Amino acid sequence: MVSNVRNNPPNTFPIANLATKKKEAAAANYDVEGKGYLTYDQLIAWFQTENEGRLPNLSDLAKFLGKPQHELAVDYLNGWEILQSQWLAGSWKGDFHVDALRDGDYTPAGNVRIGREIGPQFDPVNNRQVEVDQLVFLVDFNLIKLADFDAKVKSATLVIGPAGFPKEHNKAKYGEAVEVPMTLLSESSSPIPGRYGPQGWSPEKKLAAAQIDTGDLAKLAGAAPGLSFYIRLETHDNRVAFVNKDGQPFQNFDVSADELRPAGQP
Repeated sequence: MVSNVRNNPPNTFPIANLATKKKEAAAANYDVEGKGYLTYDQLIAWFQTENEGRLPNLSDLAKFLGKPQHELAVDYLNGWEILQSQWLAGSWKGDFHVDALRDGDYTPAGNVRIGREIGPQFDPVNNRQVEVDQLVFLVDFNLIKLADFDAKVKSATLVIGPAGFPKEHNKAKYGEAVEVPMTLLSESSSPIPGRYGPQGWSPEKKLAAAQIDTGDLAKLAGAAPGLSFYIRLETHDNRVAFVNKDGQPFQNFDVSADELRPAGQP
C-alpha cells in the first residue's frame, strides 16, 4: 500500500471575501478573466501598482489584503484524518463527472458527501483535548484512475458561500464566496489481512477533504437558507476544471440550514 497526501497552500484570493467594497472594486480590475478571484501573479501586480513597483513578501501581502470579511477556522488534515472523513461524511450531496479531464471514452467521476464531527479532538499543538464542531466535506474520486488522479490533479479548492452565492450589494461584481484549500489523498489497493491469509483487496482511495468550523459556516450563511458550494481543480498542466453537481456547469452542491444548526438543537 502506498499513500500520498498533498496539502497545498492557498494560491488564489477570492475578491468577494475582501474586507471593503473599495478593495473589492480595485481587485476586480486585475481579474481580467472575470473568474471571481485573483491568482498569485495578479495579486503581486496589484500590490506593485500601489507600492511603486516594490516586490512584496508574504507579510506585506497579508497586510495589503487585510482581514477577510468572512473568517473560517479550518483544520488541515493528515492522511488518517482524510480516511476518517469517509465514515464521518455520510450525507450524500450528489454525483459528478469532470469533462475537462476526459480521455477518449473515459470520463473521471465520483461523488460528494458531507458530515459533521462533534466532540473531543486531540490538539497536538497544545497537547490537550478540545471540543470541536466541524463540517466535513469529502470529494470521492472513486471513478478516476489512480495514476490520473496523481498525475493530473494538482490541487482542489472548496468554493463556498451563502445559498445561491448572492451579491452583497448592487455594485458587487461577484457573489459572496470563501475559498478553502482541500487536502488530497491517494492510496493504492492493498491486501486485506485475515486469520488464514489475505481476504481480498481494499479499494484504491482518491479523496479530497476539508473540515471547517460549523459555527463559522453558519455565520457565512447568514439569513440565507444554507450554503452552496462547488470544487475548483487545478491540473499539473495549468488548466482549471470544476466539480459540479451531476457534472453540469454552475450546478452547485448544497448545505441546508438544518445541517448548520448548533449541536443539541432540534
